[in-house]
Amino acid sequence: MPLDLSNTWVVDISATALFDMSESDLIFKETFESDPDTAIQKYREFMLCDLISHFSNK
Repeated sequence: MPLDLSNTWVVDISATALFDMSESDLIFKETFESDPDTAIQKYREFMLCDLISHFSNK
């Protein structure tokens, strides 16, 4: 049975609306051009390292 959201205000915010994704986008595109088979995995690793370093510096 689907969830009834008819009386609920749903807000969806894209990460690109909140954060500057240009650096990570560039890294993905460059990696995809040189190694399309592992580009997604390398991009995930970059994003996780960036996230961890962001929160560990606070």
